[in-house]
This record gives sequence, structure tokens and C-alpha cells, in this order.
Amino acid sequence: TRFDTEEFLVMGGNVGIGTTSPSAKLDVQQGTAGNIISAEFDNIDYTVGNRNAIKVRQQVTAGGSYSAFLGVDKETNNIFLSNDSITADHLVIDTSGNVGIGTDSPSSFGATYKVLDLYGTNAMYAINTVGGIFGQINAAGTDALYIGTRSNHKIHLTTNNSNALTILTNGNVGIGTTSPGTYKLNVSGTGYYSNQ
Repeated sequence: TRFDTEEFLVMGGNVGIGTTSPSAKLDVQQGTAGNIISAEFDNIDYTVGNRNAIKVRQQVTAGGSYSAFLGVDKETNNIFLSNDSITADHLVIDTSGNVGIGTDSPSSFGATYKVLDLYGTNAMYAINTVGGIFGQINAAGTDALYIGTRSNHKIHLTTNNSNALTILTNGNVGIGTTSPGTYKLNVSGTGYYSNQ
């Protein structure tokens, strides 16, 4: 089946806009820079909490599916991305470019800084490599801030792309050396100690 105009084509169940050879159920193409797809919601229902969003739904079983929602909150003007609920804020980008995960109000420290705000009872920033190194920066409840590794790997603190301090997996510390050996603290270079 084929139905086409100069700008719109339906062919074999695929819809093409700006193309005569649609390769998907909806194929939109544009030869110049600019907006390709524009979704505008002129919602005159201004009830608090009402939202409009683009929904992507994936059927996983005969009776079950997962959905994702992408939209702009009309009260805060924040971009939101949520999973399975249009009212949730799993990821938010505010009007200053700050990003919040687990919060709809990411922290802000003025125009100079851009913030990635992880919020929760226990919040963790994880770095996981193919080689098996698992690094973390996490805050556990009201206890403390933890910086380190969850895997059996040492830690290097660097300045100017050079190692300044090394902590081995057994807790031994090297300053000015990456091999503190069996010493709890091994300082390579001159040092100054004061009891004041």
C-alpha cells in the first residue's frame, strides 16, 4: 500500500516524512539544520501536578510493559525523565543546567558551577571499569562521606597529572612514592613534622 504527497509518504506500513524510503514505522528526515520533530502541548488545565510528556512504551510480556516519560514540568520549567510514572522525577535538568537524580530540585551554587546532585538515603557516584576497578564516592545516611574503591585496588591522588599520594589495599600510604611497601606511612622526600 502506498499513499504519498510531496512531504508525506505511507509505504508498506512505514510512514515517511521528508523521505521517500522510510526504513521504520516512523522515519522523519530533514536535509537542513533545525527542529526535526516538535511536540507542543497547549494544555489549558493548569491544575498543580498536571503534566504533558512524550511516552515510550515497551511491551515485555503479553500482559506487561515498561514505559519512559520525557517532558517539561510546567511549574518549574525543568526537563524530567521518569520510568513508569509521569509524576516521578528520576532525572531532572533545571533551567540552569544542573542535573538531579532522585531529586526534583538539584542543588545550585550559582552560574559558575554546574551540579550533578545524587539524592537519597544512601547516594553513590560509582565508577566501574571493564578491568574490574570499582570506585565510589558515597554518603551513607548521616554517618560520613566515603571516597575509595569497593574492589581490591589501590588509590592514587594526583596533582598536575602526577601521583602525589598512594593508598594500597592494605591501608599503607605513600607520599611521593607509589610503593610504600610494608610501612604504614612512607614519605619520599623531605618532610616536616610539628607538634604545634
